[in-house]
Amino acid sequence: MVIGNISSCVKIWLTGSTKITGNANAPVITASGTAITGSKTIGAVPTITIPDFDATAFKNAAIANGQYFTATKSYSGSTDITPNGGIVYSEGDINISGSGRMIGCFIANGAIKISGSGDQIQVNNYPAFVTLTGKNDQSGSGKTHGLIYGGKSGSLSFDRSGSGDVTGQIICKGDFDASGSWSALTYENSTPVPPATGGGGGSGGSSGDIVGVIAWQK
Repeated sequence: MVIGNISSCVKIWLTGSTKITGNANAPVITASGTAITGSKTIGAVPTITIPDFDATAFKNAAIANGQYFTATKSYSGSTDITPNGGIVYSEGDINISGSGRMIGCFIANGAIKISGSGDQIQVNNYPAFVTLTGKNDQSGSGKTHGLIYGGKSGSLSFDRSGSGDVTGQIICKGDFDASGSWSALTYENSTPVPPATGGGGGSGGSSGDIVGVIAWQK
């Protein structure tokens, strides 16, 4: 269920028991008669400029802390992932499975694939998961806190299934595919704070009761 208004410049397509408790606006809307409780407006929707993500400071911090990898990095098992400095940066993909918690920020020049039951814990207002040229593919029951980003390539997409809720913001330039029983988003201002100015531990602000998928603007 999405509590709030949804707009798409391409299409809104609801299947199963998915509901929007708000208004929907898109050139094409496919949904049952009761899936959208508010108004349905079919028509052109202006595109939003996806903000660029400057990964330089995050990469440099990962290098300084020994958490920079030149090829795909994979984690599995029940042990918590606690990278020194709170940032993992891979020039390849990042694959994470198992039940261990992910305590920090994970940035891949390629794709990110998350499965299993481990929760992701935010550190220092850093993003949760950032993909620069690949897909953000997440499943399982783990919760996520922070920005989930994939916006530099028009072919990028976000795919999340399972039951792990998301607190933060989700930005992708390609398809947004949500399935399962997780809440689409509990909104929290997640404008990325780079390591040079990030500070002070933890949650990056309190969770609000606004739900939606948006891009930040300055």
